[in-house]
Amino acid sequence: MSHATNKSWGDPSRHYASHGTVEDKQSAAEKSIEAVEKRWAHLLEAAMPGARQQVEQAFRQWNSVLRDQVRSETALRLSVGNESQSVPVRVSDGLPRPFAETLLTFPNYEWLILNRPDIEATARGALLIAQNHESAAAMVREQGVVASGEGLGDTATTARLLLAELDRLEAIKRIADCREDVMGAYFFRVPEIRLFWVPIGIVARLLGVPIEALTVVVLTHELAHAYSHLGRDIDSESWRTSSFASADMHIVEGIAQFYTQVICEALQSRFLLRGSRSKHSSRTSPDPTPLTESGSRRASGGRGRSRRHDRVPLA
Repeated sequence: MSHATNKSWGDPSRHYASHGTVEDKQSAAEKSIEAVEKRWAHLLEAAMPGARQQVEQAFRQWNSVLRDQVRSETALRLSVGNESQSVPVRVSDGLPRPFAETLLTFPNYEWLILNRPDIEATARGALLIAQNHESAAAMVREQGVVASGEGLGDTATTARLLLAELDRLEAIKRIADCREDVMGAYFFRVPEIRLFWVPIGIVARLLGVPIEALTVVVLTHELAHAYSHLGRDIDSESWRTSSFASADMHIVEGIAQFYTQVICEALQSRFLLRGSRSKHSSRTSPDPTPLTESGSRRASGGRGRSRRHDRVPLA
């Protein structure tokens, strides 16, 4: 009989290992996390108006496309004959506990974390105007007070110092150290996929990438979890839930991350045509899960791989 351990993907301590019920938030720690959820959601909405709607729109637009891609790449199907397995997706409020606990270590940095793109633009813009101050002042002097070149230089310096402070904070690294899927999660005991719009928005701001692109990456990753768990292969075999839960974290995450990369690379041209600022491999496809090197590509040889990876055409 298989048993989940703290090294297994489905260890009971992981937030997505629950049956999806709402926890009773009575303890001081839970109340603190609830307060963090509300504060960051409010600040994110101020920094990125419509952030939740952007996640929902990306999900609606890409859900069918991504499921087709996952089926094609894995040769796994949720429907075989008269049998069908449903894995719904919903956009969720709140923060997974590991993510919330990490945010608690960033007191007073909320506005800086959520506005990094604006600080970067300020540093570049102020320096540019300072370097062309005489020309810029001549253009607008009659319309109002013009900042001095020295003042603009100080503004650029302040912005660069704030960016350096953000780098020192290592927010992305500390979020990655959560070692769990915190932007989205596959609740395998339900089964259901949840996309957490607040973490997606926060990480998108930190990385300076579009919310749509990051949502696609996260959803692809979680669909890969669902299909590798419940999908039927050419022998109509699927991964038993107890074995899936007790499998090593690096194996389960490695399989999902392998297919995430393959599918994002396949969809790259679509994003470029939609005006994405750069390639998936460098800007719009940040690693959605905190994997170790041994857990990314080398771990992608999961159950029945010799049969599941033959790329059998789907009917």
